[in-house]
Amino acid sequence: MEYLRVEGFRKKFHQTEVLKGVGFTLQKGEILVIIGASGSGKTTLLRCLNFLETPDEGKVYLNGELFSDAAVRYSDRELRKKRLRFGLVFQNFNLFPNYDAKRNVSLACELLARERARAKKRELLAAEKGIARLKAYRRISAEAAAMKREGIAESHARADALLAQVGLQEKRDAFPYELSGGQQQRVAIARALALDPEVLCFDEPTSALDPELTGEVLKVIRGLKGRTMIVVTHEMAFAREVADRVIFMADGVIEEDGTSEEVFGAPKSEKLKAFLKRTEEHGWI
Repeated sequence: MEYLRVEGFRKKFHQTEVLKGVGFTLQKGEILVIIGASGSGKTTLLRCLNFLETPDEGKVYLNGELFSDAAVRYSDRELRKKRLRFGLVFQNFNLFPNYDAKRNVSLACELLARERARAKKRELLAAEKGIARLKAYRRISAEAAAMKREGIAESHARADALLAQVGLQEKRDAFPYELSGGQQQRVAIARALALDPEVLCFDEPTSALDPELTGEVLKVIRGLKGRTMIVVTHEMAFAREVADRVIFMADGVIEEDGTSEEVFGAPKSEKLKAFLKRTEEHGWI
């Protein structure tokens, strides 16, 4: 059964239509790789999935249920909750420069723990009426504070575990300026994993890296196989190796969709053939 379904995504910036009815499906645990030339709509597609952009039209179904509809205006709280279900690793890291590696990874979980504690406090107080509410206030506040402390402790433990997973446990106290580009991107991957998103997206995760640093990031992504992932990349050899499915986008539409063997080994579209020829000439495949 399909785990993710995207239907009819359209997005226009001023008079330029960037997405022209894009749709696809993805099975749970699959890795979908999206390739295509600059300006084909790849990044806009990811940003629409992650609510960083709002599509003009389109729907998303996740695990059999309607997840988002461009025709619906969601509240800020609803958007925050929906964003938790899609993780995104940016091409330029986007780490907080004033926080060390561990805090960069743990921060979102800490904020979520605080919000859950506040919500629990509101819920418990709402159940009490009149003088009983006043009597219960101190007890309920103490319970919420304990819940917050426990959540923050768990977020710190998870950050340590994730930094170890990406090979950076010894860099937990380092600030971004003290890390190489590859290390910063691995911290960004750990941060995206912290909230355990149902779909993990990567937007050109190695494009800002020198060639010698690219390998360490791709190794981490390979180690995540088994998660449901969407990867936009220009690393054709990597795409060919890890992808369960490959989508080739051109001019705002999906020009070709198939297995790695089909797309790279037997391309049908003339645009895809030309794209693969150009990437081979540049040594990207």
